[in-house]
Amino acid sequence: MSLGPIETNHGISPELLPHGHPLVLKWTMECQMKLACADKLPTPDLLQTSAMDFLTASDVLGLIILRRIAWWSPNLSNGQNEAAAAPNESGSEEQKLPPLSLKDFGVYNRMAAQMDGFHNHFRLSWKDLQNACETNGKRSSGLKPKQLILTGLRFCSQLDFHHSIEEEHIFPVLARKMPEFRQKKTLLAQHKKIHRGLDELEQYLEKCRSGEEDLELTEMKRLMDAFGEVLWTHLDEEVRTLGAENMRKYWTLEEMRTLPM
Repeated sequence: MSLGPIETNHGISPELLPHGHPLVLKWTMECQMKLACADKLPTPDLLQTSAMDFLTASDVLGLIILRRIAWWSPNLSNGQNEAAAAPNESGSEEQKLPPLSLKDFGVYNRMAAQMDGFHNHFRLSWKDLQNACETNGKRSSGLKPKQLILTGLRFCSQLDFHHSIEEEHIFPVLARKMPEFRQKKTLLAQHKKIHRGLDELEQYLEKCRSGEEDLELTEMKRLMDAFGEVLWTHLDEEVRTLGAENMRKYWTLEEMRTLPM
């Protein structure tokens, strides 16, 4: 399947436009959709297209996950092959499981390890933004105001995209056996709290980018602090939930090898 080039009708090179420009977002979404629908990994010619320049490695990995899920979901069993030691909904009774071999631990812990890799990207980005804001009201020597604004907007869009993949394609699969990923449970509730703060931060940075407001580091830090605690709690709890000792309660080794990610 040939994905072809990203189509544009404006005669403008996307490299000349700032992050967050409507045309850049349009070309990026076109690229995302083509990757998500592809029946193979991104080809070198696609990776060299202009729109791909605006996607980070984390974005590309997320898009590859979408492609794999498109293949995997129709082949999911309807819960007929339940894990032998799956607990009940309340988790009050759990059969004591034998120790895992190193090989089996790797299979059961795969999703946790990969999710932690994605989360480390957000942890580092968050710390960079926080460090830039903690300068006693002075401009950060590392980032100019425009760079800080674009970095903040990139963080917002990437985290939103990451959560969209989880909620639309990964959580529903896991929720078939795991109550932790069902509606109104802790992880989804955390998503909602995070996005209330994330939306406010993004709106403020968009106003700064357009010149409607001047960037104030104290205000940016205030907006980040409003959802920082729940964000960091979520990044840790989600990985723990996907850890080997919890996953083995619900899934067989064969099922684990076919789960998305």
